Amino acid sequence: MRIFMPSHYHRVVDSGAGGADMRLAKELRALGLEVTLCFPQDILDLLPWPKFLVPIFPWSMARRFLKEHSKRPFDLVDSTVGDFWVASRWMRFYRGRKVKRVVRSHGLEHIHSRVWKRLLNSFGESPSWKYQFYHGWYRLWEVEQDLKEADAVVFHNSLERKFVERYLGIDRAKTKVICHGVNERFFECDREQVLNDDNQRMFHLIFIGRWTKLKGVHLLPPLVNRLFRKNSRYRLTCAGIGGEVKDKEILAEFSEEDRNRITLIPYFDNNELPKLLMRCGIMVFPSVVDSFGLAVVEAMACGVIVLSGTRVGAAIELIENGKNGFILHRHEASVYADLIESLVNQRELIRQVRRNAYDTVQRMTWRKVAVERLELYHKIMNLN
Repeated sequence: MRIFMPSHYHRVVDSGAGGADMRLAKELRALGLEVTLCFPQDILDLLPWPKFLVPIFPWSMARRFLKEHSKRPFDLVDSTVGDFWVASRWMRFYRGRKVKRVVRSHGLEHIHSRVWKRLLNSFGESPSWKYQFYHGWYRLWEVEQDLKEADAVVFHNSLERKFVERYLGIDRAKTKVICHGVNERFFECDREQVLNDDNQRMFHLIFIGRWTKLKGVHLLPPLVNRLFRKNSRYRLTCAGIGGEVKDKEILAEFSEEDRNRITLIPYFDNNELPKLLMRCGIMVFPSVVDSFGLAVVEAMACGVIVLSGTRVGAAIELIENGKNGFILHRHEASVYADLIESLVNQRELIRQVRRNAYDTVQRMTWRKVAVERLELYHKIMNLN
C-alpha cells in the first residue's frame, strides 16, 4: 500500500506533532507500507516557515501530491486536517486513479479558537483582526472541508470526536480515536527506579510545555508562591518552554523570593527526558486545550503523578481520577496547591497511583498505534 502523508508541522524528530507524524510513518514502513511524508520544509526549505507562508501549504502541497500521484499513483492519503481540501478539489477533474482520504487532527482548530477567545476575554483582551480572519474563520472553513470530504477522521481524544459530531454534523461511523504512542526509551527505564518512592521527589514539581496562556502558565506563579512559603523543600522545573519568551520575562512573573527555586529549561534533548522526569514527583498539567499532551504519557511512564486541571488531551483518555492520576475540576491555583499539600504526606497513595500510572502506559507503543492505523486503512480501502 502506497501512502501520501502531508503534515503542516515542522519536521522535528521526537518532538511535537511533527515528531509524532515522523514516528507513525516509521512504524507504518516497518509494517511494509510505502509512506511519503510531506512537510513544509520539503516544499520550501525554511525552518521555521514564515507565518505568512503557512496558509499556502494546502496549495503547494496539492501541487506536490498531484505531480507524484500522476507518475505513480498513491492508494491512500493520510493528511493533517485542513490541508488536503485543495488537492481534493483538483482530484475531481483528475481522470486517473482516485485515492481514499484519511485526515488526522493534532488539535481541532474549532475548539482551540473557542477556548483562546474565551481565555483572552477572561484577561480583558481580544484577538487581533488577523487572528479573527485566518484562525477564527478561514482556517476553520478549511478544516471543515477536510472533515466532510474524508473517508475517515482520526482524533487523539474523544472530546474532539464528540465536538465534530455535535457541532459540525460529522458521521460518528467515520471517526476514530487513536492515542499517540510512547517512545521505546521510556520502556527501557528501570522499573524500581521509576517507582522509587523517595519522599523528596514529591516536592519537585515539573511543568512541560510552551510558555503560553493556553498551557495554563498563569496558574504557576500563585501556585508555587503558596507552596514555597509553606515548605522550603518545594522546587519547580519548567521544561520545553521554548525561546519565544525570554527567561528573565518568565521569572519576572514569579515573586522575587521564589525565583531561585525555579529551573527553566527552554529546550531539552528528548533522550535525557526520562532522567529529568524521574527526578520529579508531580507534573502540573494546567492546559486549557490540548489535542493529546504526550508529556503526560511520558511522565506517567516515568512514575510522575500527573495533576490535570481540565479534562483535555491524554487526560481524557488515560487518567482515572485518584487511581493513576488526578483530574481537578476547578482551574484554580489554590485547588492544585491543596491537592499537592495533601498528597506529599500520603506515601501509600503515592505508591499506588505511581504504579498504576506506570502500568497504564506500558501498552502504548508506536507499533500498536501503527497497527490500529493499518486496520483503519484496510477498512476504508474495502469500502465501495
